[in-house]
Amino acid sequence: SASWVKLSSGKYGLTIQAGDNLGHFQRKELHLNLEITPPFYYTNWFITLMILFILLTAFLINRYLVNQEKEKGKLKRKISDSEMQTLRSQMNPHFLFNSLNSINSFIVQQKSREASGYLTTFSKLMRNILENSRYESITLEKELNTLKMYLEIEAVRLDHQFDYEILIDKNIELENIKIPPLIIQPFAENAIWHGLNNTN
Repeated sequence: SASWVKLSSGKYGLTIQAGDNLGHFQRKELHLNLEITPPFYYTNWFITLMILFILLTAFLINRYLVNQEKEKGKLKRKISDSEMQTLRSQMNPHFLFNSLNSINSFIVQQKSREASGYLTTFSKLMRNILENSRYESITLEKELNTLKMYLEIEAVRLDHQFDYEILIDKNIELENIKIPPLIIQPFAENAIWHGLNNTN
């Protein structure tokens, strides 16, 4: 009898030859072909299946994470849009009321030239605000143009109690930078009112 242990998987050839105790063997031999199959987890189909499973799992995890980031981005944009809409709704009525009062004051005082100039600038500003409010972002150039008109109106309305100057770095490309509309105006408004209140 013969036995083999821990044979690797593969094909083997076995030759059997009969003999006696004296060491005499027959010339006739028996040839057997054997094949040892590997465990299923060593087979090519199983390895391929596992690779595909790992790749699919990685793809699904990555897709889930990407979708989560997109949802977070959408939520942040919604919050930002909501905050901007709230800010605009608070700013516009207050500013409109004061501006209309100023126009009325010029008319009562029979300052037709001042009233006409103020009304012209005011109408341009309102047109800019309405136009820019349609977009999530506008160029910094447009935002600064709106800011200049706002400051001009406020300076006239407050009888030039303050001076202003907008300084822009020459390396800044105003037409290529995008920002949310009306994001600078509240800071200018606060600066004007707090500055004037501190002088009184």
